[in-house]
Amino acid sequence: GGGYSNGGAADSGSFSVGAPPPVFGCTDATACNYDPDATTDDGSCWFASLGMDCNGDCLNADDSVVTFNLFDSYGDGWEDYTGASNYIQFGESVLTINDSNCSDCGFGINSCDCYSEAFCLPDGDYTYSYVDAAAYNNEESWTVTDADGGTMSSGEGADGSADYTFTVGADVVYG
Repeated sequence: GGGYSNGGAADSGSFSVGAPPPVFGCTDATACNYDPDATTDDGSCWFASLGMDCNGDCLNADDSVVTFNLFDSYGDGWEDYTGASNYIQFGESVLTINDSNCSDCGFGINSCDCYSEAFCLPDGDYTYSYVDAAAYNNEESWTVTDADGGTMSSGEGADGSADYTFTVGADVVYG
């Protein structure tokens, strides 16, 4: 409270200005972009991929970063007009391009034309599957790349459902 003058007669009272304005940001302390000053979550939180830290490095130094890069030449994602979606199945992960994860990489006519997801993998042989479950598979392609951007595997949706393989840590031995 504080005093104020009312026509020469002393009076006292209190007033409040209101709550301070919200500070928008990521309020999840487990997120890579956590903002301890944020009072209102704005949906901007992002998290490290499984097996990775927030810098994109593998938690296990012996693992290698492998990235699945999905592309759509039309730029409308891998979903069709019925809501069905073509996808890549890699272990427990289902990878596809849709309105919630796509970016505009300049490949397609529209702006939902690419999506990438990185994994930290120990040396070994891996298999993944392309599942043709929707229309417009001729617009879809992908690469699997190593940390240096070298292509380890690739495919096109027009080839239909199929299994693909790649190897992590294959050193060429001359002998």
